[in-house]
Amino acid sequence: MTSDDLDDWEEALGALSGNRFASWLNSGRTVQFKIKPVSPGVIAVSVHDSPSSQVTVSVPLFPATGWIDDQRARLEKVRR
Repeated sequence: MTSDDLDDWEEALGALSGNRFASWLNSGRTVQFKIKPVSPGVIAVSVHDSPSSQVTVSVPLFPATGWIDDQRARLEKVRR
């Protein structure tokens, strides 16, 4: 995990807070996450293992209210 990865996660959280699609870890060196708001309270998450197996797993998730703020707080802890 690099500081650029953390910056990219912060950008992804900004997109998600605006109810927009986000992707993270797009470098090709590790798995890639795609997160898409589907409806209020539901996001679709796909994880693609491009560097080795080429497998993609997609699931709908029902995150708790405030999950983006929680992720931002966790991100700040990691940065410290």
